[in-house]
Amino acid sequence: MRRTVLARAAAILAGAGLVGIAAPLVRAGALVLSAISPSQAPQDQATEITLSGDGFAPGGRIALLNGGPFLLGSYIMPEGARAVEITGGRACVAFYSHATKLGGILLLDLTDPAAPASVGAFETGDSGIGVQVAGSLAYVPFLNPYTYEGGLHIVDITTPADPRRLGTVYGLVDPQAINVAGRYAYVADGAEGLKIIDVSDPSAPRLAGVFDTEGAARDVKVSGSHAYVADGAGGLVVLDVTDPSVPGLAGSYATPESSITGVAVQGTRAYAADIASGLLVFDVTDPARPVLLGRTPTSDAATSVAVDGRYAFVADGVSGLQVADVSDPAHPRIVGSQGLFGNSGYFFGVAVEGGRAVVADIINGVHVLDVGRPAQPAPAGSFEGRGEGAAGDPDATGVAVSDGIAAVADGAGGLLLIDVSNPGAPSSAGSLRLGGPAKGIALAGGTAYVAAGPAGLRIVDALSPVVPALLGGIDTPGDAQAVAIDHGRAYVADGGRGLLIVDVTDPRHPVAAGTYDTSGSARGVAAAGGYAYVADDFRGLEIFAVDNPEAPLLVGAYDTPGRAVDVAVGGGFAYVADLNRGVQILDVHNPAFPILVRNFSTPGAAEGVALSDGRLFVADGFSGLLEIDVREPGRPVLAGAYDTPGIAADVAVSGGVAYVADTRHGLQIVRPNPAAPDPDVVSGQSQTLALPAGYAPGPYDVQLTQSDGAALVVPDGFLVCPRRPLAARLVAVAGGGAAGRAVVPALRFRLEVSGDEEFFTPEPRHAGRLLLPALPPLIVERFEPGPSWIDLRLDQAPDEAVVTLHGPDAREAARLWEEIRASGGIALPRLDTRSYGPLRLSVLAGSGGPSRAPGDGGPGGRGTRLRYHFNFEAGRLMEARAWGAGAELQFEVEATDPDGCEASTRASLREP
Repeated sequence: MRRTVLARAAAILAGAGLVGIAAPLVRAGALVLSAISPSQAPQDQATEITLSGDGFAPGGRIALLNGGPFLLGSYIMPEGARAVEITGGRACVAFYSHATKLGGILLLDLTDPAAPASVGAFETGDSGIGVQVAGSLAYVPFLNPYTYEGGLHIVDITTPADPRRLGTVYGLVDPQAINVAGRYAYVADGAEGLKIIDVSDPSAPRLAGVFDTEGAARDVKVSGSHAYVADGAGGLVVLDVTDPSVPGLAGSYATPESSITGVAVQGTRAYAADIASGLLVFDVTDPARPVLLGRTPTSDAATSVAVDGRYAFVADGVSGLQVADVSDPAHPRIVGSQGLFGNSGYFFGVAVEGGRAVVADIINGVHVLDVGRPAQPAPAGSFEGRGEGAAGDPDATGVAVSDGIAAVADGAGGLLLIDVSNPGAPSSAGSLRLGGPAKGIALAGGTAYVAAGPAGLRIVDALSPVVPALLGGIDTPGDAQAVAIDHGRAYVADGGRGLLIVDVTDPRHPVAAGTYDTSGSARGVAAAGGYAYVADDFRGLEIFAVDNPEAPLLVGAYDTPGRAVDVAVGGGFAYVADLNRGVQILDVHNPAFPILVRNFSTPGAAEGVALSDGRLFVADGFSGLLEIDVREPGRPVLAGAYDTPGIAADVAVSGGVAYVADTRHGLQIVRPNPAAPDPDVVSGQSQTLALPAGYAPGPYDVQLTQSDGAALVVPDGFLVCPRRPLAARLVAVAGGGAAGRAVVPALRFRLEVSGDEEFFTPEPRHAGRLLLPALPPLIVERFEPGPSWIDLRLDQAPDEAVVTLHGPDAREAARLWEEIRASGGIALPRLDTRSYGPLRLSVLAGSGGPSRAPGDGGPGGRGTRLRYHFNFEAGRLMEARAWGAGAELQFEVEATDPDGCEASTRASLREP
């Protein structure tokens, strides 16, 4: 899951471009950031970025961090937000608080998403379980927490400050969710299945039909004549509700592992949230035979799903909101996510509308997220499978890399070897079960050393990765969690039994050399320079002199504030992964007296650390991978943040590439973005960064960190764009020829557009226009009544243009001309998704020209330099003519991909 660094600053950034913004984007004390220019750059081009504002000081650093969905604002409630609906600028939340004993619905105004405001509530002693808004009515299934009697309230919310109950029907036992379609409300009633209620008379709703499903109905969506029920262990159930009074089973899909709690339907696809399996995608073209097309695991517990276009949005418990690209239904993939700092929420329900997601958080209330750019910069590569014959999802918790092979500790799957000689296309090489869950791993000289929990240390020959072979092992006294190799010795973090040192000079016959039972539970270990550094859980970091491996000597310790689970050492400093307390940076030049230099707070839970060339890479749990500049350990600066789809548990770095053990999402490979140089301070009002080429495409947060540690973050403040092909050409079509008194013959053309599919699907994202020529400073305008056309003459004087506006209404003609001038061109009529026209076009590029323009009664003369004539019908361009020396008609097409990356191309018509 992704970061949440200063996300509240995002509220004012709901728009796209940031250039020229006068009001502050973000402010922190005297530091003000008001504009970022430019707001995007090509991936393959170095770009100079200027931050404008006030209070900039020497020594500040600018970093581009992982972007994507971000938190706009929250409405804090005591507890119990379960379901949410969003319509227009309002959200309706169903809730029940055990603390206040209040339940019902809460109405929120989202006009200012940074500060959602309560505008009304319908409160009862009942538990508001679900809600759907249809028109001015809210339908609220409820359950009395004392009598366990349930039912459905219908509430008039025309006046939000004074909602009124119109009617109630009882008879529900365990209501979970509701969907209203036509005159009926469909209620998922837990173990009672589906209840259908006639709500045609809101004052007197009545039970119309019942279908007792095999499982426990948790959610329902109606599409056409079918109801799609998330039936828990019963899987996905499809009911024929052509006659709501007698619903019948049409089809179903279930496995022994099913735990489906949420469902959404779009076209012929159904999307299910499964607590155990994540997001499932079904083909329901034939409702009687739902077919599972694809699935992707999520990080925690998927409880609800909403779909908008190519993206599915999953409420996923403590991991927050997970965004999946479902454009390829056979291979849905997590492309973005957003949760709360420290994973302190539990996202339970979600609704999406207009680039915003509203989430019901059972613990904290309601959150509004900007999902206008849902996809974050993608990892360079990934391998999410398991070894041959291994079932289920991966459980990657440890990783080591050497000589083009990544060795992954894959839990019950054992050791997994992956060929990463091409990091962008990793492939399975081999695997080996170890008799215990693989938890941590080290590679040295073609040999893999695996900490295998209760099975101890296992040593595997990985020189032939396709057929790894067990060489030897030793049953450690504790629960082996991690291992480090140094000078023929294996240092094992052995859980509750502390540190174990093993002589592995002969890997086939490892020999226990010495042990030290630490005061905590050894979770991670590093060895360097005659010392072993043990991450000892609640007891922090313990340092041992191991010159005599048979009698390791405790020489120093530092009790960190969190839970020390991993450690990396270099340059006289130790970097301790301290779970929810981030990274502790300790000076260990004198191992007997480790000194805290700096605590670096992370948004997730720091689980693994790796050090490489002045950069510390942190596997930060739900927040993915962090890259921290530690060239000055006392002044660490976040240099990069890279979301991973799972829970980042460990990281290894090789050849400038980071390899992340991402639990259920296997191995994720991240190519860190190029290091950016320190920015130049132009003045106190601006700061400039020379951004190198090579950043991964996607949206980025812009973070400015001052020398005193003060920081500002602009979520999605900068966009790195791939080079997407775009081309346009003019094609003559049949039926040419000009009408009326035309002097210059015209042919019919259409402007055809081609290029990257992102510009055309699911709908065209491009606009074409006929460009105006360069205009002189002085423009003389005149109006004549008649048909709609514009005549533009550049032949009167060197610095003067004469524009004749012709049309039935002078104001409308002037408005059209001002619109054309402001945009620099005339919008083209769209013919289809890939072309514009048809247009009658002609160009005569002689030094003179015709004596009369079409429809112009005035003299032309041989002095004509450049002249243009545009005919319109109902405000649409139908004909364009140009004549004079160097005359041409120039067309431009501008396209925007779903992220907002822009591309443009031109085509011209000249005299043959």
